[in-house]
Amino acid sequence: MLTSLRGSLFLVFLNYHNHFVYGVYLLHQVNYLKKMKIFLLVYFVLLLNLGYAQTKWQPEQLQKANTAQNISYLTQDEKDIVLHINLARLYPKQFMMYELNYNKDTIKTLDSYEKTLYKTLKKMKTLPALQFDEILYQSAKCLADEQSATGKIGHQRSNKCRDKYSTGENCNYGSWTGSGHVIQLLIDRGISSLGHRKNILDKGFTKIGTYISTHPKYSYVAVIDFL
Repeated sequence: MLTSLRGSLFLVFLNYHNHFVYGVYLLHQVNYLKKMKIFLLVYFVLLLNLGYAQTKWQPEQLQKANTAQNISYLTQDEKDIVLHINLARLYPKQFMMYELNYNKDTIKTLDSYEKTLYKTLKKMKTLPALQFDEILYQSAKCLADEQSATGKIGHQRSNKCRDKYSTGENCNYGSWTGSGHVIQLLIDRGISSLGHRKNILDKGFTKIGTYISTHPKYSYVAVIDFL
């Protein structure tokens, strides 16, 4: 009799234990599904945003600005420098919104350099796209390669790299992308004269050449020459 009772109690315990384990399993499954739903929601939102970012510029705008796209010896980042400079010149208001995310809601968060750039692009008229120039490219390459070897910065050149052709020059350090170089130079943070920004948006310039090289201290140096 006692053995039978023990057996019954064991079966009852085993039954409840199995239900408990199954309940825990279901709870984990529910939590997993909730997490998956959240993950999928975030994933699709990011995809939508990526799709928007890829299509905000119209094909004809990119075509007009991408004046160096067929220069075979340029890297993609060097082509992107020319592209983004021309986008800023051709479509300043759209560049302000698309590339810088400047608008009436974000203006309060900008520093003094960004605010002046916002005002400049907002009131600026369209400028012609700069055309790629081989001599300017060689000039920019010479200085970038020198600084890559010496670790120096600035516009000082050796005699063998003397530039007698360009009338404007920008040097930028540290960015990993072509667009990053352009944005840093447009903001021109820490440069009271805003000389780099003025070069990019100078209505008198018609030609451009650029080269990116490695730099021992700042990882990368980009030199942009104008005429």
